[in-house]
Amino acid sequence: MSARRLTVRPATGAPFGATRLEGLRFAAETFCLAVDAAGDVSVSGLPDDVTFEVR
Repeated sequence: MSARRLTVRPATGAPFGATRLEGLRFAAETFCLAVDAAGDVSVSGLPDDVTFEVR
């Protein structure tokens, strides 16, 4: 099975503060991605076999 990876590079110090994106798709899965005002990232809803990476 090929590796399944999601990599994000959130902007830091963005003037719009915290952001939450819902209904994002990874293959057939729907997930949620949140970035707080400090640039810390959280994700929910990704399958266990997907590697999540913040750069």
